[in-house]
Amino acid sequence: MNILCYCPLNERSIRTSLGLADYSYYFVLKEFLPLLQSLATVEVFDSLSALEARLQAGTGQVLVLAFVPPQKTPLQLSCPVLPVFAWEFDSIPDQVWDDEPRHDWRRVFAACPRAITHSQYAVQAVRRTMGAAYPVCSLPAPLWDRCEPWRQARRTPPTVLQLRFQGRLLDSAMPGFAQLHEQEKAHVGPAQAEDMDTRSLSWLRQLLERERAARRESVRQTDEYVLSLREHLEHAQAYARSLQDYVRSLEAYRQAMETEAAHWQQRLFGRWIWLGLRAWSSRQRFLPAVPTPQGQAAAEPCRLAEAPAALDHVPTAGPAAGFCELKIERSVVYTAVFNPYDGRKNWRDMVSAFCAALGEHEDACLLLKLTHQDIDEAMAVLHDFLLRLPPFRCRVVAIHGFLEAEDYAQMVAGSSYALNTSLAEGQCLPLMEFMSAGVPAVAPDHSAMRDYMDASVGFVVRSHAVPACWQHDPLQRLHTHAARIDWSSLCQALRDSYACKPGTAAYQALAQAAVLRLQGHCSQASAAAVLAPFLQEVSAHAARPV
Repeated sequence: MNILCYCPLNERSIRTSLGLADYSYYFVLKEFLPLLQSLATVEVFDSLSALEARLQAGTGQVLVLAFVPPQKTPLQLSCPVLPVFAWEFDSIPDQVWDDEPRHDWRRVFAACPRAITHSQYAVQAVRRTMGAAYPVCSLPAPLWDRCEPWRQARRTPPTVLQLRFQGRLLDSAMPGFAQLHEQEKAHVGPAQAEDMDTRSLSWLRQLLERERAARRESVRQTDEYVLSLREHLEHAQAYARSLQDYVRSLEAYRQAMETEAAHWQQRLFGRWIWLGLRAWSSRQRFLPAVPTPQGQAAAEPCRLAEAPAALDHVPTAGPAAGFCELKIERSVVYTAVFNPYDGRKNWRDMVSAFCAALGEHEDACLLLKLTHQDIDEAMAVLHDFLLRLPPFRCRVVAIHGFLEAEDYAQMVAGSSYALNTSLAEGQCLPLMEFMSAGVPAVAPDHSAMRDYMDASVGFVVRSHAVPACWQHDPLQRLHTHAARIDWSSLCQALRDSYACKPGTAAYQALAQAAVLRLQGHCSQASAAAVLAPFLQEVSAHAARPV
């Protein structure tokens, strides 16, 4: 069997697409390629027209793996198509919007012989709608084997984490940042500035009370949501009855109008002919043609002004990012890799909890690796957020820029913990990478992370379900659930992890358990054991000659 992989992004376009919609599908494809090439002949396409041309020219059994969201799956192809998608909610979209039938994922899955997702959580969501017998399998991106050099490097972790990159850097250890923080402290007045510890304790109490109030509000919203669904059903039933009456009245009105139209057509037909003849005769009598003087060309008819030519260039962006160098020595480093514009990543809870739980420890460092093509606004928002926090002695660093392989490996090797505070995850490639390298995690165990996150591989942050919307729903209706992070549990997990210092027996046990857990979860061998028979079934029952 020939496997044709389709993903609209490629090596050239990914650098300008980081953080945009569906950009992570390209990285998932890259992780799958070695496994697929070991099982079949593989070709990769980033253009639907090229893929269709290949199908028309090719022979033999062909199968297309579409690394796109289900609503973008190409269903018009002349061979079986399997969507390979990530999903982080407990229900799948079952409605049509924007005149695109594929937004109703039931139609997509019904048209595909099988589907591949990346977690048991997503499998349950699909089967909850499509039925328990629908052939969908959980296959995480098989990246564990690629992380072997990182595992080797972490056997003797560096005492200094040093990164060099072209991009932007925000560091709370910079002198300018400390001065700004002192200015913020001066604005509160002499009396409050003298008792900053009391202010910090009050701030923590306010945050805890805010968390309790948010939890009560989420329960209230859930109750109101259920009640509104019942009312909506009653209104829908009444509306359906009124629509039936309206259709009947429209039918009667249509019949009456047809009768009236036939009457007026007969009556006015003769008058139309008479008016037309009168207008023609009047024009001939009162509007004679004006002769054109000899030697003068006839006037051209009026024309619309032509549109101006298109710009031959695109205005360039702001000033280029500069060269940055970061050095972190003898610290317990918590690293998080995420897109700051993705609301699911919940970075404000992450930063505030870190500064509240470990703010008195100068050797605690939070390293934020931000992934997006345009980061200026996010850097400004993060800087303002840090200035609004009570004074802290820990270190918070945010970096943006492309890290070469050596620098990324240095970041993984120098990290003590991988930190995640997301509200929902489809699989979370960065967290899987760090844990495969032997970095314990501080993370919740909801959505896709439930497959590989527990107390044996790190420190679990409690969470609870709250109403949420499908991310690409334009109306943002609360048809599904996400997970709200328990902020006090996050603070406790950070304190407990800080007490479990790198180099201790307890820390080494967590690191080894993380390596073994991810080996069973996302290694080439574990993925091949699932994918090989899955593709064989497709070949036997669905694939056909093109």
